[in-house]
Amino acid sequence: MYAASDADLTSAKNSFFEDVADTEDDEFVDPVHKYKQRVQKFLERGDEWLAVRRQDVIIRGNNTNNYSESTMRVLKDIVLSRTKAFNVVALVDFCSTVLQAYLVRRLLAFAHDRRANPRLVYAELCDRMRHVDTEAIAVVDDNTYHVPSCSRASTAYTVDAQFGLCACVSGQTGAFCKHQAVVHERFAVPFPNAPAVSLHDRHKLAVVALGSKCPGKDFFRSLTDVATDSQCHVECAVPQSSAAALHSMDDAAQTNTTAADGEVAPLLGKFKSELTRIQSLVTPYTISAVSDFLPCLEKNKDRG
Repeated sequence: MYAASDADLTSAKNSFFEDVADTEDDEFVDPVHKYKQRVQKFLERGDEWLAVRRQDVIIRGNNTNNYSESTMRVLKDIVLSRTKAFNVVALVDFCSTVLQAYLVRRLLAFAHDRRANPRLVYAELCDRMRHVDTEAIAVVDDNTYHVPSCSRASTAYTVDAQFGLCACVSGQTGAFCKHQAVVHERFAVPFPNAPAVSLHDRHKLAVVALGSKCPGKDFFRSLTDVATDSQCHVECAVPQSSAAALHSMDDAAQTNTTAADGEVAPLLGKFKSELTRIQSLVTPYTISAVSDFLPCLEKNKDRG
């Protein structure tokens, strides 16, 4: 099944179908003979399941029927909830309502970075290529790269970023391999089969799920995303106003502490610490949220 070439497949077949040694134990010979006949029938349909016969098929690394099995599981368990749809109209209604909501939830789960599997797989592939120098990767053009092999220094694999293919065994069928991962990480080249780990990829998934109601890219920014220099120098008036409010709170705390009893001073200290923490959260990316929050505070300024 996993023979890498026709020569390996022929060698495996010859080793499997060699004559069984002469023995008087018919109960042993007969089952082996029947099993070999069964394998021979399966080999006649080898184009469907032999890896060497499917190297030119873009299956993205999926060599089994998991696509059809997963689709039927979603249809039975999620859409129909293991109930029976007695007519075509009911089935269409289920697919147009329940299935639509399920797909939106799945897309938003990846867009909001609530699925760690793509990120962990991507990090593992990149870690396996850490010892490869960037200068060792030959850039042929905007979409073609030659990445050296990890095990054989004299071997280099051709990576095609336009179609998401690689000359290695894993990447020949379109699977996202470690050679594509190192090009994606170090050259910032988009791949059609790359996992959605970046801010732009997750925003695209949200656009597919929400359409025109999708928020801006900054909404999907994670804690590990670093802003550009131009974004870091954006002036924001909210932190300055927060700082002024904090200074006024210091003055009020000093004034009230002298007249208050021993229980008020610790409470004012905790309140000051909380304001300091909130001030640290005010960034150019949270201006809209802070602007909506400030009117709520202003409504309470006259209440004692």
